[in-house]
Amino acid sequence: MVFINYMNLQENIRRILREELNNRGDCNIMYVPEQLSKLYRFSNLWDMVVNEIDELIEVSQLEKELLPKDITVYSVQEKFDTDYVKRMDDERYNKSDISLFKYKNKLYIIDGHHRLCYDRINNRDSYVYIFDKDDSQIVDCIFYGIGDC
Repeated sequence: MVFINYMNLQENIRRILREELNNRGDCNIMYVPEQLSKLYRFSNLWDMVVNEIDELIEVSQLEKELLPKDITVYSVQEKFDTDYVKRMDDERYNKSDISLFKYKNKLYIIDGHHRLCYDRINNRDSYVYIFDKDDSQIVDCIFYGIGDC
């Protein structure tokens, strides 16, 4: 019985520490590291979103969509600084966009974790770009010369 209580205590401590280090509950962002290997094949798209978003938007002619604050979004990024979110102001918020990737009917954050959380903490919906596997094929073809264009 002592061992079971010890194991339960240890698990509760781990859970509390995880919540403190990666407190995404207020943001409705779920950490799913097991999905990283499945999303790896779309890494060229993710790279373009992070490094060349303006060029990618121009080519794809993608428009921002309104994402309701109550929609769960998934993240493969482990670190998440909620203190940074709390210190965020409109100037910092507006420096970049929120970009998501739709895969098997789930939305994964490519870029904009902190901005998305900022919106949700402030009870706001978010304007986001939502990319999918078709966008990934376009990126592979046009920017990386992979596949038939």
